[in-house]
Amino acid sequence: MSAQRTRKTAEALRCSTCKERKIKCDGTRPVCQNCQKAHRECRAGHAFELSWPKPKSRRALEGPKNDRKYLMVQSRMHSRLVHKGGNSYYFVNVLSEQVAAHHLLPYVSTSQGTRSILFDRTYAEDPYLAVLPNKAPSLYADFERLQSDGSGLMSYFYHEASNSLPQLDNEPQQFRDLLLRMSLYDNTASSKAVLYSLFCLSALRRYGNVQECAHFKILALQSLQQAAKIEGIGAAHILQHMAAGLLLCRAEISLGDDSNVFWALYICSLRTVCSHSLNEKFKRGEVIDGDATILYRYLHYHDILAQFSVSHWQRPTDMVGELSMTFKGQTVEFKCTTHFDRFYYCGWGDYLQYEIHILSLVLKASKEAQLDLEVHPGQSHAENVNRLEAEINEFLKNSKLACADLGSVDEKNPAAAADAGLRLQRYLFMASTWIYFQRTCRHLTGPSAAVDALFDEIFAMSSDMQRLDVRITPFSLFLIGAEANTDARRRAVLDVIHSRPELMPVASKALELRGDKSTPSYVDCLVAAAWAQDDLHDDSDGYLDYVTKMQYVISARAVLPALV
Repeated sequence: MSAQRTRKTAEALRCSTCKERKIKCDGTRPVCQNCQKAHRECRAGHAFELSWPKPKSRRALEGPKNDRKYLMVQSRMHSRLVHKGGNSYYFVNVLSEQVAAHHLLPYVSTSQGTRSILFDRTYAEDPYLAVLPNKAPSLYADFERLQSDGSGLMSYFYHEASNSLPQLDNEPQQFRDLLLRMSLYDNTASSKAVLYSLFCLSALRRYGNVQECAHFKILALQSLQQAAKIEGIGAAHILQHMAAGLLLCRAEISLGDDSNVFWALYICSLRTVCSHSLNEKFKRGEVIDGDATILYRYLHYHDILAQFSVSHWQRPTDMVGELSMTFKGQTVEFKCTTHFDRFYYCGWGDYLQYEIHILSLVLKASKEAQLDLEVHPGQSHAENVNRLEAEINEFLKNSKLACADLGSVDEKNPAAAADAGLRLQRYLFMASTWIYFQRTCRHLTGPSAAVDALFDEIFAMSSDMQRLDVRITPFSLFLIGAEANTDARRRAVLDVIHSRPELMPVASKALELRGDKSTPSYVDCLVAAAWAQDDLHDDSDGYLDYVTKMQYVISARAVLPALV
């Protein structure tokens, strides 16, 4: 008995290197005498190691070509899978928290969809929230110190930082030039607020998260507070307050998960201030024009897309009833309790004016459709949904026809290339809105031939997107990219995401200076999470509900995703 135990002990102490060399090992740790003499790595025999089967082994997933024995083994494996109800075997690229969420997500038993967790009060204390990942460690590092004068930041904003702003006008430089004019308009506190906000965004995009960025942010907020006390928030200064708030909002968005202010609060506060300051003008039915039109369009754009993200960003606080949420351990209450859409659609030809209006109607219809699916909606609601669907289909058709000649556009002609890029952006935005409408209002779940056909039509123009340097909105790229259900389609989506520098966060640009280009963008993380849930779900139990999937994908982010 003692001799048998001794042999087992010696076998356990035997290192893996000597075992592979088929020689006797003395079991010395950390390096045995044989490995020390041969200058080899001494691997402990009791350690866990990956075992890679040899090519001719039946355990190999891919064997030699034209190997009859291997093909017979593969056919037997396939027959076992078919017998178990499967039809293929493949690897799935997922994270541990995505697998945990897969086991906790509610599934549907029919193709009619199910209620969203967002509107189901029984899930308020569900352990589903425990699978949300913690805040990732900061990816920022200190780089060269910020220049003492602001001229470098002003020039950088003009040439580089302004490219991170969304392009919502027929003239891409229109919003940039307006911000520069307002920052240097006079020496008032309102102008200083715009200037400091501009410096904050420019320094952040150029240097990363350094102390000077926070310094400019504090100066901008102090200037806004001083302007509100001394100058008042009237129609004369409201535009400068809007410009400063939008720039500070873009700075928080650029910080990503390291943001310390809920970026949507800037938009909510601006909306409230504008409604009160211009209330008399709205009552008289006057139409805004000039610089106010540009700023209102950008405010409306951020407002509607913030509503989209908030509607799926579930937190323990009942946001629907209390209009508040927990942000990094603190309860944040919204300044505005109700949403009044006071934006006038005077410029129907302006880019994204009509599209944003349609998206706001779709979001409203989607919330009504998800409130209670067990109660049949009234006839008026059904008529509104049918009318909205017809309007979306008509505009989507016209947008597609407007992009028919993209292949003949000369990219060397700046005016023609910019016009073609705007037409393509409108088409992509309406396509993503159509997908969201079908998935939420019509409760379309699972694979769809119509959605796949639309996806293929869009990415058939990927070469024109790169040739014309088209800037795609993150909202469009996320909703369209989430529909990719094959490896080829997913590679096409990732190629487009990685080719757009404006989609990458500030952290990735900072790390790029150190040779690290692995930082993903918001859209990259969101589409990967959506694909993971689709891959993990077993369709034999019913298709995965679209609203439930969107809720996990967006709620898994520590900070509200900014698809703007």
